[in-house]
Amino acid sequence: MHGNVGEWTAGAYLPYPFRADNPRHLAPDTRKVARGGSWFDEARCARVAYRVSYPLWQRVLNVGFRVVCRAG
Repeated sequence: MHGNVGEWTAGAYLPYPFRADNPRHLAPDTRKVARGGSWFDEARCARVAYRVSYPLWQRVLNVGFRVVCRAG
């Protein structure tokens, strides 16, 4: 999770702790989650537990995805 960019996740940005009766958990996904830090962030953001949300329409310059390749 540490490196050149933060990582997009498939999850929606929801408050902790998850509660099924919370109205925000029933709403459609309006914000997406990015985890980890990037070259552009402060040192406190360079940890796995750090998360930030962005609206679906917003362009972000320091968030991307990671490619996983199997050897052989």
